[in-house]
Amino acid sequence: MSLTEWLGIGGFILGVVNLATHIYIQFLRKPKLDIEIIEPSKIVSNKPGQAHVQVSLRLKVKHGPVYLRMVKLQHESPNGHNLSIITPQTQTPQHSMNSGSGVDFNITHVHTFINHEISNEIIDLVKIWNETKENFIDIREMKVDKDEVKSFTVLASIFGSLSDYGLKEDVEVKGWQLVLEYDKRKVTISIPGTKLVTQYV
Repeated sequence: MSLTEWLGIGGFILGVVNLATHIYIQFLRKPKLDIEIIEPSKIVSNKPGQAHVQVSLRLKVKHGPVYLRMVKLQHESPNGHNLSIITPQTQTPQHSMNSGSGVDFNITHVHTFINHEISNEIIDLVKIWNETKENFIDIREMKVDKDEVKSFTVLASIFGSLSDYGLKEDVEVKGWQLVLEYDKRKVTISIPGTKLVTQYV
């Protein structure tokens, strides 16, 4: 085999190695966000027509860093278009749109990690925000570096629609999800639900 042929083979092998390296860096070593839900985390209906969301998450990045963009609270039920939600930063209720394809609420601020059981009492998120604003973190553009671990708690209150009798209808606590968006990707987490109050008394 001539020198030219050996050089051609060597060039081909080098090209394959370079291509494999590029694929590994661009695809296999892309930053990946691992999310663990920390107990106790759930949606609790502690009053007719109202439910409280308290979900604690632990985040760790492989091949990082990543930048979080948004947390969304979602439900696929087409019957949720009359729901409203209060998050600590918004102060006023967000109302779901009647799209016929479920509900989708944006959450921009999360609380530092809360490590205790969800209270059965009604929680005033507006009061919590006003009195402990320094404990909340704007999740938009939050950076999580490689091998770094971050934990926080998502808080929200969901309100049912008004019935014909002027009372709030029960809030469905099953089927809710949190969606974390980061770097043009997203991770979906199912939230367990518990209903402590099922009817008006």
